[in-house]
Amino acid sequence: VGWLLCGEEPTEWLRRLKETGHSSICGHIFKDDEMVFKCFTCATDPTCCVCAQCFEGSDCVARGHQYQIFKAGAGGCCDCGDH
Repeated sequence: VGWLLCGEEPTEWLRRLKETGHSSICGHIFKDDEMVFKCFTCATDPTCCVCAQCFEGSDCVARGHQYQIFKAGAGGCCDCGDH
């Protein structure tokens, strides 16, 4: 879930998102051996992971979240913005 990556209340995060006019859903399809990130603090299920761009746009590191970097298999997709 996109707002979990930000560590904020969803109402406030969604309000700011609407102001930007951008969608919270990335939808990036992973290439074979692409580096992806799994934030154990934010993950909503065991398979939840996000692309490097979405992870770098979050504040998981600044908030001290536990995360792992790994290589994805081809065909998976970024879970940023999943509900």
